[in-house]
Amino acid sequence: SMTGSTHQVSAIVAAAVRRIPTLRAVKFTDADLLEFTRTRSISEQVRVFFGRDELLPAALAFDADGVIGSLYNGLAPIGHAVAAASIQGRRAHAFGLHKPFRDIAAAADEHGGMGFVKELMNELGPDAGPCRPPWGPVHGPGREVLETLAQSLRVAVAAQRGQMKEHA
Repeated sequence: SMTGSTHQVSAIVAAAVRRIPTLRAVKFTDADLLEFTRTRSISEQVRVFFGRDELLPAALAFDADGVIGSLYNGLAPIGHAVAAASIQGRRAHAFGLHKPFRDIAAAADEHGGMGFVKELMNELGPDAGPCRPPWGPVHGPGREVLETLAQSLRVAVAAQRGQMKEHA
């Protein structure tokens, strides 16, 4: 879904497995969890990482065993807490902890997509440079939303780090 391709990932992975004997992993970045399941069933040799951060609790419910995403760079403590709560069977708690990821996705949908996410992660640090075209800098109301969201995320990440230290 992130590239605009209409091809089924499972069909691509099935073809790739036949042609690339050393293929060991792919990143699945789509919201279609049934297609995620089909893709995972193609080969035991190929690990399928889930790549839609805003759907992490659902992916874990579908037995995802690995994730790759932009938001984990700045929100790793929260991502770990979501995964731990899911593994413990505390799905409602995991969903609650996951709210910042969904807030980011909603704000990005309104204010510049991947450009918004990139600048938000830069705001949280470390700065990884400007977003590549076609996404540009976030200005105006989007910039205000980004800065407000970044501040609330800093608080949420710090709180989760504190929780992790208490339980360590």
